[in-house]
Amino acid sequence: MPKRLKHNSDHTQKHHTPTIDNKAIAVHLEALLTPAIFNQQKYYKQLGLRDRIINLSTFIGIILFMDWFY
Repeated sequence: MPKRLKHNSDHTQKHHTPTIDNKAIAVHLEALLTPAIFNQQKYYKQLGLRDRIINLSTFIGIILFMDWFY
């Protein structure tokens, strides 16, 4: 009896598709995030802390937003 070849589903061919480039979403995100980032930088300077472009909570919010809508 011939041996049956094992089929490993981990090695199946995956299809990688790029995300849709939507300029309206990019403009909306930039309009939302730019003022928040500059206000946060100003707040850090008032407190005498070092400059940070983005904090962890803002970064997590952006990632969750992108996961939700993409």
